[in-house]
Amino acid sequence: MIYMVRTSVARRHDSDDSNVAETHIFPVPAPPVALHATVAEHAIELAWEAPAAGAGISGYRVYRGELAPDSPPNQTDLAQMKFLTPLALAGPASEASFDDAQFEFDHTYVYTVRSVAQYGPDGIESDDSLPTVVTPRDTFPPAPPRGLEAIYVPATAAAPADIELSWDISPESDLAGYIVYRSEQQGTRGKKLNTELLPSPAFRDIQVAADKHYFYSVSAVDRAGNESPLSPEVSAEVPANSP
Repeated sequence: MIYMVRTSVARRHDSDDSNVAETHIFPVPAPPVALHATVAEHAIELAWEAPAAGAGISGYRVYRGELAPDSPPNQTDLAQMKFLTPLALAGPASEASFDDAQFEFDHTYVYTVRSVAQYGPDGIESDDSLPTVVTPRDTFPPAPPRGLEAIYVPATAAAPADIELSWDISPESDLAGYIVYRSEQQGTRGKKLNTELLPSPAFRDIQVAADKHYFYSVSAVDRAGNESPLSPEVSAEVPANSP
């Protein structure tokens, strides 16, 4: 379409024509449908379906906002939601999926997606998809500790015999500490030896008896309280003549 403007101060006294402005009108694409979110350990994974009339869609734009704790629950109307941070572009997507790695557990997020149709240099966005709201929870246990070793240390004049345990430092960023287990039967978890989480990858078992064979394993616990599987088991023996 082409537009130009004339000013008029009196009938039959129009100005000359202004410059000519040309504009193009393009069809607006339909929004995506069936948007849903899945919480993984390192990302909120979004997926959706292209609209039925999806011809001409070149990609998508994902928008995210954070909701206030007192935002009305089970709300699907964006206008009724209470935002801590408003909807903003989280990123483009060439396919019908997007991984949002910039999130925090126990925060509530709302997502919408818009289809994009490209007409030369012009990108036309659809209306918002129906929103999806997700509050990610940390239910992911850390990896089990590695490198567990057990060494019997004989008694001295100053200290009784003990078994010293050590293992590799856990690389988990949200580590809270470790738990040590001891059993007198191979392949069983046994008894928890520490009442509080160990902050360091080491432990001295001073409650040992002569002529006993002990089996040890260690787990890691994160700040959300998730406990890892047990480390590979190691064993140590206290000699029969140990004091």
